[in-house]
Amino acid sequence: MNDFPYDFGHVRNAFDAADTDHDGHLYTRELLAVLDRLGRPATAGCGAELMRTYDADASGTIDFDEFVALLSGVPGARMPHGGEHSAGTHRRDAV
Repeated sequence: MNDFPYDFGHVRNAFDAADTDHDGHLYTRELLAVLDRLGRPATAGCGAELMRTYDADASGTIDFDEFVALLSGVPGARMPHGGEHSAGTHRRDAV
């Protein structure tokens, strides 16, 4: 994505720093921490809604590709600059 609003390296570093258990996935509390670090603070309720919207594989966590989609504001978006990951197909369950 050419219009990705963040520096990719900064996003990767922020994701890795928030992934406190180093499993490659963010839980809601980790997601809220990384959003705050990137200057996009969110409430717990908003974090839960973001999880429901961008957890494309319904794992209950946000992986890096899903996180890129979240920052892009486009569910299912792919990593910028031809990265090796893809977010996959977006699926939003009814709330």
